[in-house]
Amino acid sequence: MEVERDLIGAAREVWESTRARIPKEGFAARLLELQDPDGQWAGGAYFPKDWDFKSPEVEGQPWVATTWTLNMLREWGVDPASLGDTATRPAANSRWEQPAVLERGG
Repeated sequence: MEVERDLIGAAREVWESTRARIPKEGFAARLLELQDPDGQWAGGAYFPKDWDFKSPEVEGQPWVATTWTLNMLREWGVDPASLGDTATRPAANSRWEQPAVLERGG
């Protein structure tokens, strides 16, 4: 969408059509399918709900939680107006891990 709009100067109808497809196709659509019923991804705001803060050697990827997923959707050009309550549900249901991070000295 940004390439069409900013680099090649495509007509508004062209890049708006592309932008409308982003949440319905490919990686963005898959991320939206993985959203938890409470609106989060992986059950946490910054870390998955089962992330072990006491073991820095834990296997896996912490960057699958809500904050990072919403950042990706934004960076990919998803129009927030097309997402309904995708962003408001996490605001109401997310847990904030900061106390746990501070406890372990992070």
